[in-house]
Amino acid sequence: MSVPNILIVFFAGNEATEALALVIAEGAGATGAIVRLRRTSDASSADATAYDPPTVEDAVWADAILFGTPRLLGSIPLDLSLYLDGLDDARSRGALNGTFGGVFGAPAIAQNGGRSTVLSLYDRLVALGLIIVPLGYSHLAPDTVRPQSEEDRAAARRQGGRIATIAAQATAEPLIGRAA
Repeated sequence: MSVPNILIVFFAGNEATEALALVIAEGAGATGAIVRLRRTSDASSADATAYDPPTVEDAVWADAILFGTPRLLGSIPLDLSLYLDGLDDARSRGALNGTFGGVFGAPAIAQNGGRSTVLSLYDRLVALGLIIVPLGYSHLAPDTVRPQSEEDRAAARRQGGRIATIAAQATAEPLIGRAA
């Protein structure tokens, strides 16, 4: 297996989403993957400089991309949506061919219909041509994710490890080539 590049892009305005991103990065890193954490810009964030913002070049670099969002009544935050829209040129050039994609989310508030928010991200990943890697048998409760609970942290670590392992296997013998 080769060493995969994993990009984790998450919305800045939700501490629970950031906590999950860090644990997912831990799980991916444990496989030997190279991990980049990127946070979308959020002018209201008190600590906007903790991470670099995601770029198109980050997405092209990645063998797998995980997108994190708070669960907001069925829609993702505008800045995450704008980043996804900005990837369309890379998609049309074939630069995302063979890239794996996954999603994660934590509720902004309990019981806010968050499952549809995460599911809506899958539609965006399909539109970009990413190969979807679901969480698998691990389960993060739809409206009660608590990144401090060991059960949710274990599921997040498994998600990071799972996508990194799949990307490593695929990059060792690529099934789908990327365009320049």
